[in-house]
Order: sequence, then structure tokens, then C-alpha cells
Amino acid sequence: MPATADAIVDGVSGVLVDNDKALAAALERVLRDDAFRALLAKNALEYATRFTWAATARGTLEVLAAEALRHRTGVSGLLESRRRRAALGYSCSRCSRTSRRC
Repeated sequence: MPATADAIVDGVSGVLVDNDKALAAALERVLRDDAFRALLAKNALEYATRFTWAATARGTLEVLAAEALRHRTGVSGLLESRRRRAALGYSCSRCSRTSRRC
């Protein structure tokens, strides 16, 4: 699952696998290796502290603000481009040729 890769650092806070054979090997290692299992548990708890509601809200707001800025810049750039083409006498606002015909 793609979301799992965001929540787990492979070999540090968990184990990511691609197929059944790798899953079996990873489970066997975690079950047999006490030190590795303890390290994963410790690191997973530490890593999980990054995923708070405040951090999630802040990240969401940053993405939304960046998208709003990109959209506003894109729209104003498009309008300016259309105004410039109209001033040059192009018959179509989508035409980018040097002639005045589409």
C-alpha cells in the first residue's frame, strides 16, 4: 500500500515488503531476532510522534496555501497572456502564432 511507505521507514520503524516470500522472511526475522524487534518497536514509537493532529493540519494548510498561490499565479498569468494577445490583434486568445489569424 502506498500510504504505508509514508508511515514506515523500512528497516528502521518497520519492514516493507513487495511479495509473499519477502513477507515471510521479514516476519521470521522479526519473530526470531529480539534485538531487531526491540529496535523496530523503539523507532516506530519515536517516528509516530511526528504524526500529530497539529502536524497533519499544518502540512495540509501548507499544501492548500501553495496550491492557492499556484492557481492564483496561473490564472493571472493566463489573463495577462490573453490581454497581450488581444492588444496585438490576434483573432483567437489561444493563438500563439505571429500571424493574426488562427
